[in-house]
Amino acid sequence: MRGIAGCLLGGLVGMALLGSAQAQTLATAQGHEPAWSAQFGDKRFDFQAADGTRFALDVEARPGGSPLQVGLQVRGEPLLLRTERRLCHDLKSGQPFPWQVSVTMSGRVYHGCGGDPALLLQGRSWSGDGLRSLQFEAGGRYSAQLACNRLQGSYRADVNGLSLGQGPMTRRACADEAGNAAEDRTLAQLARVWAFDLDAQGRLRLRLTDGAALVLEATPR
Repeated sequence: MRGIAGCLLGGLVGMALLGSAQAQTLATAQGHEPAWSAQFGDKRFDFQAADGTRFALDVEARPGGSPLQVGLQVRGEPLLLRTERRLCHDLKSGQPFPWQVSVTMSGRVYHGCGGDPALLLQGRSWSGDGLRSLQFEAGGRYSAQLACNRLQGSYRADVNGLSLGQGPMTRRACADEAGNAAEDRTLAQLARVWAFDLDAQGRLRLRLTDGAALVLEATPR
């Protein structure tokens, strides 16, 4: 038997799983070896893997916290779901995610990550490496205070990495040419951002296409 093989839709038994607040931050999860994906909802848990395992469970939404460990059944087969709000790196891309997720069934454990990577960027102000502040907002917008000017733009953080689109910027000249050159350098660096990570000290590392990185410290907002 390959896990719970084939497509088992309907006639499935589930126990209490996720509260609505948790489901909003853990809508999807994915992993590798083998590749798998899952979707979470208030009353639904869908799972499919490249080894042919696939099922959908109707579940009862109740308030849930982190970490969460819950036992389920699929036609008499035990299934254990674990989720924890903890930094997780995708095995294939290295992209960080806010949730660690595992699904255990038929002696096999599917490890992976879940949640919206953008949540790791939001709620704090980042500074350093020529940036006086960098703030990521919900809805895909960011703002940055450079040496002399303020920049706004859009961003996208997902399993493929991080991209920053530059939008409106004030046009105030710096006091000297060194300041103007520093701003130009920072703008060029932001345009080359393709991924991000958080180190053990909680610093944000914006990875650039040339192999360099902008290292920023977090301050509460």
